Amino acid sequence: GQADAALAYGHARIGVDRIEAGGFDSLSLLVNGVIAFEDGVNLRLGQGLRMTAGSFSLAQGSGDGSQVRLAAPYVRLGGNTGLGRDKHILPIPVNTRVPRLAAGSDLRIESSVLDVIETVAFGTAGPQPELQGNVQVERDGFERLELRSQGDLRLLASLVRDRTSLETAGDLVLAASQIYPATGARAEIRAGKRGQVDTWGNYQNLYDPARSLRVERIGEGEPAVPYSAFGSLQLMSANIDQGGVLRAPLGSVVLGRPEGQADDVASTVRLRAGSITSTSGAGLAMPYGGTKDGLTYVHNGTDAGYVGLGGSGMAFGGVTLLGERIDVQGGALID
Repeated sequence: GQADAALAYGHARIGVDRIEAGGFDSLSLLVNGVIAFEDGVNLRLGQGLRMTAGSFSLAQGSGDGSQVRLAAPYVRLGGNTGLGRDKHILPIPVNTRVPRLAAGSDLRIESSVLDVIETVAFGTAGPQPELQGNVQVERDGFERLELRSQGDLRLLASLVRDRTSLETAGDLVLAASQIYPATGARAEIRAGKRGQVDTWGNYQNLYDPARSLRVERIGEGEPAVPYSAFGSLQLMSANIDQGGVLRAPLGSVVLGRPEGQADDVASTVRLRAGSITSTSGAGLAMPYGGTKDGLTYVHNGTDAGYVGLGGSGMAFGGVTLLGERIDVQGGALID
């Protein structure tokens, strides 16, 4: 064969036209580093889309105003769990700075059910360790990220870390019938970051007061309480606009930043009319482990944790709102 200058070691390229020409209804992509999308990607699948990567970014050269659309009945976004064993086997970029945002860019992902697991990040800015030193990897993030599910948006329990997280430096819109962590899952969603250097030359990741995290509700009526218990869900941004359904039955929901981190406290938390922010387990009946000897109660192969009703986060769980300005409108439900 003849060498092709377009081919580079460790890089792969797949086109929407090839997927459509093959008649595939399901697509799974696993990348230890970055999955990058070119401007104009518009992929619709008939069954499922599963993507696992260190980060999801715009491809080099895509530029401002880039638009990307992905859709499938089932979508699963996952963070990679493989670790580079040394500096030449599976070298993985590490996000240490806030990535640049391509102005006017938008990534919209649509589904009927959408799952998130492990550390899912959008945009890339940080070093990739190699034998001859670190290589800086820069890939733009999306100024606006929309995750839309006609059904549930679930944050699953991490298999290798203590939590599942979703992070973007731009604006974030979450739209679903309801959003909740799976049983025992610890989940964090962060939106709107900016980087700055302080007086002493230290780089800081701070929440950008010009950015927001908005939750929207899809569908009419109140969805049934999900089969989930003892999970925690935390949403963090300078401006949180909750107009949807957030649940963590017998667990905790926190909107804003934890106390003791004043620099990052959300400036505004708004609960709109018709929104539901709930940790209630009313009406929930689900199997949860069992006992063989009447002494030890086991769930998922390990001893069940004994915590106060409402979970173990933020004292005894429940709903916590943290911000400089908190606006709970008439018709908003905190349960």
